[in-house]
Amino acid sequence: MNDIIFLEQVTIPLHIGVTREERESVQPVRLDIHIAFDTKKAATTERLEDTLDYEAVFHDIRRMAESKTFILLETLCEHIATMIFERGGESVRIKAIKPKCCIPEFDGLVGVEIERTRKHSS
Repeated sequence: MNDIIFLEQVTIPLHIGVTREERESVQPVRLDIHIAFDTKKAATTERLEDTLDYEAVFHDIRRMAESKTFILLETLCEHIATMIFERGGESVRIKAIKPKCCIPEFDGLVGVEIERTRKHSS
C-alpha cells in the first residue's frame, strides 16, 4: 500500500521529561506522523467514515497529552501508534521532537522517530 495520510508539525503541550523537574512544567513536543491507510474506498465514496479521520487523530493525541505524563518520547510515540492502529492505520512513522532541550549548552533539536506496523490477529 502506498497511500499515506499525514499530520506534520503538530505541536502539543505535555508533561514530559526524565527528571521530576522537567515533568513539572508543560513542554512543547512537535510531531510528524505518517500513516499508511488504504484510501481507495474513501476516494470512491467520498465518505469520511471510509478513511482515517486526521482531525480525530489530532484530538485523540491532544486528549492523551492532557491526561498523561511521560518520561520518554519513545513511550509517547508508542501510545500514539497504538491509538492510530485502533483507528485502522496499517503502519505508522512518528517523529517526536523536543524543541526546547534540557541539555546545557546544546542549541539543537533532539527527538525520536519510530516505525510500527499493526499486528493482525490470526
